[in-house]
Amino acid sequence: MPSTISSSLLISGKDALDVIKTLGFESWEISNAAGFSGGIWVIWDSQQINLELIDCGKPLIHLRYCSGNKEVGVITVVYAIPNDHDRKELWQYIKNIEGRTKVPWLLTGDFNSITRPSQKIGGAPFNQAKVRDFNECINDCGLVDIGFSGPKFT
Repeated sequence: MPSTISSSLLISGKDALDVIKTLGFESWEISNAAGFSGGIWVIWDSQQINLELIDCGKPLIHLRYCSGNKEVGVITVVYAIPNDHDRKELWQYIKNIEGRTKVPWLLTGDFNSITRPSQKIGGAPFNQAKVRDFNECINDCGLVDIGFSGPKFT
């Protein structure tokens, strides 16, 4: 069994807790789904990993990874709401996290954004400003895209 799982799902509340307990985990943080916007789950085996909540809100869960009493890293799991204004606020919030983070940082999740036109398939026309805002956040924070596995779209 993995020691940590993160996901974006439309299941919230008691149903979410029932699923987590069925999976056999005893530690979790949930940012509940709202309408068609997925919530975020981070679940972990507290016997293998020590995570402490820093912040939990609509678009993200931000956790401290500790070894003993020492912070050794932070993990931020994002589900970016597909709304331009909310995403711009999220990019700024991510920049603020980066500015106060002095330990290794894992930023992961669904950003509902692209970094280049070749990633665009269907839907609304390509918007350079949206790509610029996301790329600016990536560059300003010194982030590196390590890729992903699984389906491109959900």
